[in-house]
Amino acid sequence: MSYDVKKLIVVSVVTLLYALIFLNKYSLVAISISILGWLDFLVVRKAIERLSMKRFVGSTRLFVDEQTDLFFELKNPSMITLNLKFIPTFEMIRISDPKEIDITLKPHGIWKNSIKISFGSRGKKRIGESLITVRGFFDLFGITKSFDFKEDILVFPKMIPASFEKEVLKEILPGRRTSHKMLEDTSYLKDIREYNGQPMNRIHWKLSAKYNDLFVKEFENTSLGKVRIFLDLNLPWSIFSRRVWSDLRKYYEENSISAVATIIKELKERNTPVELTVIGKKVWKKEIHGRDWVSYHEMLAQVSGTDSPEIDTSSVLEKISEEVNLNETVILVCIHITDDELPVLLKLRARSSKVIVFVIPYGFRDPSSKPFRSYITFHQDLLKLLKKVRVLEENHVVIRVVGENMTFQEVVESVP
Repeated sequence: MSYDVKKLIVVSVVTLLYALIFLNKYSLVAISISILGWLDFLVVRKAIERLSMKRFVGSTRLFVDEQTDLFFELKNPSMITLNLKFIPTFEMIRISDPKEIDITLKPHGIWKNSIKISFGSRGKKRIGESLITVRGFFDLFGITKSFDFKEDILVFPKMIPASFEKEVLKEILPGRRTSHKMLEDTSYLKDIREYNGQPMNRIHWKLSAKYNDLFVKEFENTSLGKVRIFLDLNLPWSIFSRRVWSDLRKYYEENSISAVATIIKELKERNTPVELTVIGKKVWKKEIHGRDWVSYHEMLAQVSGTDSPEIDTSSVLEKISEEVNLNETVILVCIHITDDELPVLLKLRARSSKVIVFVIPYGFRDPSSKPFRSYITFHQDLLKLLKKVRVLEENHVVIRVVGENMTFQEVVESVP
């Protein structure tokens, strides 16, 4: 709690000096005002000390730009009325309501309110302190009290409108017996459809009896092997003009994390096994069974890359390539591919069913915006890479270089 009593002190000193020189009714009135000012200060200070606040947030997990409610409750246990100015927070968050709220809190009164807040970037956020200020008798003093709370809000990456169905699914050879349960997981019901010659064990008997017509169950498709996603957030040492690319890398970081978050959410909702490896300031790794995509987003909300990496991407890919099997799909998202990584990609392709590489040097276009004329050209290192793409494509390594005027969905649809 802090106090501003400069005006009150000045008035008190001037009044006292005036009374010493000119002792009359006017000086007595001035002295009375000073005394009342100090008494008011002591009473209000005591009331503010006893003032209590409760604050809680509606949700501790949000997406970028998603709003949630921030609830407040102020309680005045004193016997005086307090005219307060309430400041919800000083942190850099978006507030839909006024940043300052005037409150009149009656004796033993309770004030409740809520505001809408949101965040413009991902990561772990703090709401920060809430402040109340009160101005006293003739504005001669001010008292400020802060309330510090420890809420941590985790802001997930921004989702982009995109659909991803490029992972390798089970393939059943006609006329052959297999130990696998076809292409479907019978523990996850996807839809109900009208009967059209399907096997009798697919019929939903209870629903068919209810509607006096035959209906069959449709189950979710499942992947034979997991999808391994590698997200490289670092700026390779082979790239020149690092000062220019430093700003581009930060923009790429947010775009690539949004793209990977979108892919993972869709894969996990289809019950596809996913292993995520993020290469940045350190190596993060996550693999959760079932349909839980939130745990992946919690990790993606907090990862970050660097312009001066100490971790070699090709060595990480080389190490994990020993674990890949022929039933898996490998996805690499990066800002650039170096010559050291090309042999590793071919090795990954030899050990897996499919390898997809998304190179995103300048980000991608938001689907809500229209195509525009772009004047940016690919840098020389990337142009050299494009000449090698044909060789990689012949070896079934799918590489897609994302232009700034392309949406991510357009790039995904171009993948065979």
